[in-house]
Parts: sequence; structure tokens; C-alpha cells
Amino acid sequence: RPPEKVTLPDPSSAPPPGVWPDKLLNTSLGPSEVWDSFSRETQQTIVEKRLELWVIDAAKVAQECGLGRHINTLMQACFFSLSGVLPEREALARLEEAVASATPDEAQTWS
Repeated sequence: RPPEKVTLPDPSSAPPPGVWPDKLLNTSLGPSEVWDSFSRETQQTIVEKRLELWVIDAAKVAQECGLGRHINTLMQACFFSLSGVLPEREALARLEEAVASATPDEAQTWS
């Protein structure tokens, strides 16, 4: 499940295409709920700085993928995918490789 982009209330405040994501948040809130959870001051800062904001429930996805509470690799794959550093398929493939190459001791700590 990929991260979801938060749609800002004012479309003119959106960053220009091709800008790297400024913020990737791990939250159980969806894109519309996360915006409402911010203080007015935080909302204003996001709009003024024209930040691009993405959310993912990495804890839930990590559990579904058998990673337990370990979200680091998952968050890295999201960043690589969103930033364009790696194509999405390659980012996911690297995530799968990292999980598959874990030693049995490491794998035990992931569940």
C-alpha cells in the first residue's frame, strides 16, 4: 500500500511538479484527517512553505508484511519511491531483498 498525498485546501499552495516530498508522516490518520489534526499554525507553515505532504500507516503496513514493529526499511522504500531516487518497483524489490536477506536472528526480532 503506497503513501497517500495530502491535498492542501488551497491548490495554489501546492509545490511545482517534480519537487521531492518535503514530509512523509507515519500516522494511522488518512490524508484528510491528518490535515485537520494539525494546529492552525502548522497548517499555515505548510501552506506558506508550499510543502508536499504524504502519509502512510507504516506500522500497519509493516505488520501486514511480517516486519512487526520495524518500519525503517518500509519508510526508506517510501522515500525512495516518492523522491524518484529509485523507481517504485525497484524500491519495493529492495525492500523485499532486505527482508529476505535478514538472518534468522534478525527475522525473529521482526515478528
